[in-house]
Amino acid sequence: MIRLQKAAWVVLALGAALLVAGCDDPNESAVPDEVDFRNADVTYDGSQIVTDIEFYAPFTAGEFFYYFDTAGLGCANFLVKCRAGDFVVLGTAPDTPCSGLHNVSKYTGTPQLSGTSYRLAFPQSALDVPPASEFHLRYWFFEMGSGDRMPDTGDEDLVYVR
Repeated sequence: MIRLQKAAWVVLALGAALLVAGCDDPNESAVPDEVDFRNADVTYDGSQIVTDIEFYAPFTAGEFFYYFDTAGLGCANFLVKCRAGDFVVLGTAPDTPCSGLHNVSKYTGTPQLSGTSYRLAFPQSALDVPPASEFHLRYWFFEMGSGDRMPDTGDEDLVYVR
């Protein structure tokens, strides 16, 4: 796969299209390699959001967090709690999207781990994005124990326009 810094369309055979966004993070000496984010590719295939995350060593941490701002409010109204055995997509209550309290369970899945790779996939509806609708997602990753964040500041964008 081609590494992309910002969202781009990849045109596949038979007229299908795949939206891909990516980000990279440097190896930070103060962060243990097994929790140090290396890069991520976020793909939207028309129904699912698929994320491939690479670490500098095999992932052994308890958990890390994958945040989404789906409402353009500058805060995370969804988070994915990622662990070796499972991941859970959690949202905030609709009337308090910037509360930081992510206690509405939206989806639970099992990641695929292989070497330094962590892969997860979930339906776009888990982020309250209706099928076949346009959307703009801002996302970032955070590992609380080490404080590693990817990207180090700001966020990345995944935009789908029909």
